[in-house]
Amino acid sequence: MRLSYPFVICWITFLLAFSSTKAQSYFRIKQQVIQYWSGTWENYERLTFSYDSAGNLSGKIKDVFTLNTSSGSWNLYSRENTLFDSLHRPVQATTQLYSNSNWNNYFQLNYAYDSLGNQIMKTSANWINNNWSIQLGEKRNFTFQNNLPDSIRIETWNNNTSSFENQKLFIWNYSGNSPVSAQIYQWNNGWNPIQNLQALSFLNPYSTGDFMQWYNDNRTSYELYQIVSGNFVGLEKANFSWANPGKPNLEVYQRFTNGLWLDSLKNEYDYYTSNGRIKEIRNFSQVNNSWYQYNGTHTNYTDNAQGDIDYQIELDFQNQSWENQKKIIYTYELQTGIEVEKSPPYLVYPNPATDLLFLPETNSSSNWVVYNILGQNFELSKADHGILSISSLSPGIYFLSHPQLNYAIRFVKQ
Repeated sequence: MRLSYPFVICWITFLLAFSSTKAQSYFRIKQQVIQYWSGTWENYERLTFSYDSAGNLSGKIKDVFTLNTSSGSWNLYSRENTLFDSLHRPVQATTQLYSNSNWNNYFQLNYAYDSLGNQIMKTSANWINNNWSIQLGEKRNFTFQNNLPDSIRIETWNNNTSSFENQKLFIWNYSGNSPVSAQIYQWNNGWNPIQNLQALSFLNPYSTGDFMQWYNDNRTSYELYQIVSGNFVGLEKANFSWANPGKPNLEVYQRFTNGLWLDSLKNEYDYYTSNGRIKEIRNFSQVNNSWYQYNGTHTNYTDNAQGDIDYQIELDFQNQSWENQKKIIYTYELQTGIEVEKSPPYLVYPNPATDLLFLPETNSSSNWVVYNILGQNFELSKADHGILSISSLSPGIYFLSHPQLNYAIRFVKQ
């Protein structure tokens, strides 16, 4: 089930002016403290962010606390330390457990990417006998034709041989830029064909599992199919309406049951008109052919003098009423003196921008990544002729990266 829950975390105000090189000053988030309601607000989680000398997010530490029921105090339980590369992608996340006043290694994720930005490896390892021992892993080996994946070879980690071994091979055939057929092979001492898929014009060619997804061009509908014996079997459909691009008003999901598409879930969204932040999400399910609200989230914000969020309180819809659930408290720091190169050909304009952003020239327009100061990526429409629509973004500071550039570009969405 795919459910969208947009969650606006922070607003950052700073002045950005064009020059060849200029020192910047702005507020950036340093820490979040997450509390849960139990008659009073009790600490649960703390996020601490670190930055490199250029001001780019380089690390995130997530501390989790547990309540000592005998003393009533909150004690550290675990810590997850995530490191990012220069393009703001996670490369390693290490989890440690706190015991006897010491941090002990427990679990680790590692990631690798190719020059086009595709994730080509992910491994998970446990700390065993003072060494990291890989338990699960997957490699993806791409070949491309006209910037589209021609084949994807999947390797999975074999604990018995402690190595990656061939698993599946996907070979795509296109008409123009649309996939029209695919052959899927399974490795068994050689590549053996297992499926031959036709009529794939609606599919994402990066799909490599047993489920295929499709969005129409304006993303007002969505379909999910499962591959069974080489045939597509419907699982889920959804129709969307939008307040503006990237901000849904309504989502209605259907499930394929006994040969019929039947309504199953519905999500409604409201936004604050003053700043566009998410205000309320209401979740409904079908009961006796009627919509019944079973869950929801209402968010109240309190801002500081700079207009950034000081704290927010989320209420959950439980037992047909709104009740306190979560509180997030923000701490910021003033970043000054960052030298940022903004001379052509790396200039983006206008900056600040409201709707359209004109991008630097690269050999590929499809690999731009937009993310905020917390490292959240935002899926935008593909850049067309060097122009990127940012109308769906909420006001604040964002970063723009591309595999052909060796640093991220800051811009402001008004």
